[in-house]
Amino acid sequence: MSDIVTLFVSASTSSVKAERRFQKSDSVEHIKSKLELVVGIPAGSQRLHLKDTNGKDVCILEGVDTLLGAFPVEDFFGLFVSFIFALISFSIATAAYSKMFQVGWGA
Repeated sequence: MSDIVTLFVSASTSSVKAERRFQKSDSVEHIKSKLELVVGIPAGSQRLHLKDTNGKDVCILEGVDTLLGAFPVEDFFGLFVSFIFALISFSIATAAYSKMFQVGWGA
């Protein structure tokens, strides 16, 4: 069994299709950093979908320190990179919100 697998990389943000070789000892974080220049998606905004040779979903590669070999990966599987959005949310007290947008009408 080889420690290197060949995967076909594609992305949601472009028409990129590339063949890449990865070591099964590569971490998910390392793979994402290698793919950043290929697909144009920052590593922190990537979700990696492993697909079998028929294009069916196998799993999502999760866990930054998890090694590629921990997943059921085989030669010539697909690796689809999708862009995930990070939404920042915060709360503010009603009184503070009202004060920020108070408009002085009249005298």
